[in-house]
Amino acid sequence: MQGFQCASPEFTTAKLALKNKEYTKAEGYFEKEVKKNPQNAEAWMYLAETRLYLRKYIESNEAAKKAIEYAGKNLKIQLQAQNLRSKLWRDVYSRLIINLNKYAKTKNDTIGQLAIQNADVGLKLAPYIFDFYNLRGYIYQLMDNKKSSIADYQKYYNEILPSINFAKEHNLFIDIPLDKVIKNLGKPSLMSGTKQQNGDSLVFAVFNVDKKDLYVKAVSDGNIFKVKTWRYNPPAEMLEADKLLVFDLSSDPIVELIQYYYNKKEYPKALQYLKGLLILKPNDEQINNFMVTLYTDMGKKDEATKRLEKLIKADPNNKSFRLSYGNLLMQMKRYDDAIVQYNKALQIDPNYYDALRNLASAYKNKAYVIQKRQIDEAKGDATKMKPDEYLPFLKLSGENFEKCRKTPKYANDINVLFDLVDIYFVTKNQDKLKRIVAELEAIETLVPKEQLENYYLGMVKIFDQRLPNEVKFEKYQKKAQSLK
Repeated sequence: MQGFQCASPEFTTAKLALKNKEYTKAEGYFEKEVKKNPQNAEAWMYLAETRLYLRKYIESNEAAKKAIEYAGKNLKIQLQAQNLRSKLWRDVYSRLIINLNKYAKTKNDTIGQLAIQNADVGLKLAPYIFDFYNLRGYIYQLMDNKKSSIADYQKYYNEILPSINFAKEHNLFIDIPLDKVIKNLGKPSLMSGTKQQNGDSLVFAVFNVDKKDLYVKAVSDGNIFKVKTWRYNPPAEMLEADKLLVFDLSSDPIVELIQYYYNKKEYPKALQYLKGLLILKPNDEQINNFMVTLYTDMGKKDEATKRLEKLIKADPNNKSFRLSYGNLLMQMKRYDDAIVQYNKALQIDPNYYDALRNLASAYKNKAYVIQKRQIDEAKGDATKMKPDEYLPFLKLSGENFEKCRKTPKYANDINVLFDLVDIYFVTKNQDKLKRIVAELEAIETLVPKEQLENYYLGMVKIFDQRLPNEVKFEKYQKKAQSLK
């Protein structure tokens, strides 16, 4: 006879108020109903929905939990409540993004605090959505609250660490072809695809590895599907739709952690996060170059050498690894070995201008070493100098500097131009020397503010030693002094 019972007046009034969008009134009557009939799963579900409209996200979530608890075998209510719980955090996430963007533009403290509140609520609703830590950390970063920002970035890293560890064990990284992942892990148990607004194709694949699920997102621009992110062993309480969402594994918070601890000279801590980042992006040139810098500062050049040699052995045609190895060899003053690596990088890509630029520096440094040795051996006797031994390397240096200047990146690079001044001065090529100096004078207004002091000091040196000119010497000297 249970099914023939009449609904209570409170329940009837509440549903009518909800239908009429009188949400505050509806909430009050649904609350009376669940207090009177606490096992009424349908009333709990309606209460959760009403609170969503009122943006009472935490309270709505609690009501949805109650609906699931009392739904029993009523799969319809269970599914409705689960979907609503997913909608809650998604709605909060959308509002967080809106407020974050507004704060980034306006720096209005009220909006910034509202964005933080959104993140706080999101983490209470769905603590397994780790991107809330990333976004809240970024807001704190915009607020110059370094302590809170770093704390959130560390929490974010801890959340994605299982996925990083999985990647390390199974050779998974960002931009690896999906076909290679399938070859390595086997056929996925589920694969679904969609078309994005920009025309790219999106694929979600689910693999079962060690009796745990791995969710992978891959994107194709029409040629090949490349993995963009993944999540290993997500919490069981997540809806399948939420698991398939798979937020990107952002490198930005990890970079901030690395830089933070590097600046504090806490190198082991910086290295810990750097190793994690390298698992995600093993082919990233800047990251590998920073690894070299970090190992060097730690006095561990041998470890950096071993890592780069291992990377090159595994992927000999990777120009970035060749460049990074060449840079390390340059720091170790092994110029001949560095020249070999830069040339191999250029064999892979003749237009690899970073390799050209550093190859030019390697030739110049090699010439300097030879010249210095001759000066030491000559002991002041100029007749014992043998320019023919080092001049060819200076000429090669100049040629490569000129080549790399054909790209916008190095066309007006003051360091490249000053190097060419030195080369043309030593090789006694007055025409080219005057041309480069004229170019340096012409780009004064284009020099970045942070480089102005070096620029003026370089010009002082030129008009004092390379092309003596008292008027210009005093002009640039005054400009250099005005910056102090």
